[in-house]
Amino acid sequence: MYTASHDLKSPVNNLDGLLKMLAKRLEGQLDETNYKVLEMARASTVQLLGTINVVSEITIFHNDSYLEQVPVRFDELLADVRRDVGSLLTESQAQLNIDFEVKEILYARKNLRSILYNLLSNALKYRSPERPSQVRLFTRMVRGTAMLEVADNGLGLQPEQLEKLFTMFKRFHAHVEGTGIGLYMIRRIVENNGGLIEVESKEGEGTRFRIYFGPRG
Repeated sequence: MYTASHDLKSPVNNLDGLLKMLAKRLEGQLDETNYKVLEMARASTVQLLGTINVVSEITIFHNDSYLEQVPVRFDELLADVRRDVGSLLTESQAQLNIDFEVKEILYARKNLRSILYNLLSNALKYRSPERPSQVRLFTRMVRGTAMLEVADNGLGLQPEQLEKLFTMFKRFHAHVEGTGIGLYMIRRIVENNGGLIEVESKEGEGTRFRIYFGPRG
């Protein structure tokens, strides 16, 4: 996968460059229909390059699945993640309710950050336009293992969509940008480290994710 994606990047980048050059040379010479066709070709090339980049990310992720575990504090990690989703927080004006009963766990920091980032950013992106966005993040011990829960009051999902939620490249809301690999990746991270991920969702009400970081007693 890595070799294929690496070898494909160069010709696709070249194609994108040629299309940009062609668009510049033909500027003002094309009618509306032909201009739209050229723009569609450029958009498809960008989409293809994005998919190739995602494949590269997945191969890197598989190599990083078993990183060294270190003590990681949830409050410090959340502060880091909030800087990355700052524009989403501002745009959504979401209220975050935070209660970390379990302060820290032993985990690969990079992997735990991916889990928290993806769950929080999804909760903000898939908010409902019908009500103020609220996201709850908390940790606690459940039958001998640490559990992280991220719950929102957003768009939610239908029962048949839940069955395909962790499928690679699967997306259910076309109006939100994304690659469709975030949930696939965090499920692999959690399960590769002996944990479990659960999800509950109801369309029009919201979604709740629970991450168990080890086997429950």
